[in-house]
Amino acid sequence: MKKFLSFFAMAAIALTFAACSDDEEGQTTDAPVTTMTDVVAGTYSTSINVNLNGTDLPEANYDVVIEKANDTEINFVLNDFSISLGTGEALNLGDIRLDEVAISQSGSNYTFATTDTLTLAIFPGMDAVPVPIDFVGSFTSSTIDATIDINLSGMQILVEITGSKNGSTGGEEVEPTPGGEEEPEVALSAIAAGDYACNIAVELNGTPFPASENAVTIEAVNDSTVNFVLKDFSISLGESSLTPTNENGEAKITLTDVVLTESDGGIAFTKEQTPNLVIAEGSPAIPVPIVANGTFADNSLNAHFDINIGEAMVIAVTIEGQK
Repeated sequence: MKKFLSFFAMAAIALTFAACSDDEEGQTTDAPVTTMTDVVAGTYSTSINVNLNGTDLPEANYDVVIEKANDTEINFVLNDFSISLGTGEALNLGDIRLDEVAISQSGSNYTFATTDTLTLAIFPGMDAVPVPIDFVGSFTSSTIDATIDINLSGMQILVEITGSKNGSTGGEEVEPTPGGEEEPEVALSAIAAGDYACNIAVELNGTPFPASENAVTIEAVNDSTVNFVLKDFSISLGESSLTPTNENGEAKITLTDVVLTESDGGIAFTKEQTPNLVIAEGSPAIPVPIVANGTFADNSLNAHFDINIGEAMVIAVTIEGQK
């Protein structure tokens, strides 16, 4: 009887070990999931080109840090940013930090477009002021290409950032899962935003005048809305010229909150707005109705402006440009 009990106990112990062993072998550990923000996170060595009110300034090199905020949002960090004016003077903007910037995937690219307002001390001895910023661009698994548009009163700072990631801390590229969720769509404003070199043809009361080359900047406001900025616009009248300016004395025409829509493989817009413009030097600003429409496609811009200055002057502006 004792031998039988001893045998039974040993058999029970053996079965217990076997059951534990089977459980351990059956256990699986889920592989870590690589997200979009894992892919792009890291430190990037970049070249930064700055344009101040239409003037290119000396290039500089900075490290840009991209932090993972969550699976779909990043933090952008550019520390101790200073803009050399090429005269021994500099604008020391300090730390530029943009938090919770949403990104979306399109194939092997990861795009973003956001606006923010930072508090920056632009000039020595002056208090920090709120500064509106537009931030658009894209990543691959190892590169960054971005634009920061800093809008100060009377001062337009365009910061172009290009660079490559140091090491491989950002992880591997995220492959779309067959049969899974659809890829996030790229924002229309991210596609349209940027600087365009344009040829501009003008008719004044039906009479054509010499064409000119001007810059057009498209600034992202949100996913489907942009600001349209026509810079250095002037109409040559032969021995004289007509240069509409805004209330700050800048030779540019700005249409704000222009809504974009998809159209036949491109992006279309229509906008009616009445900005205040100074038409003749020394005269006060007056409201000027403008009707604008056009399209973006394949990094090109085609647009038409009708500018109505009372009944005596109708300016038709045709714009063709390339990003």
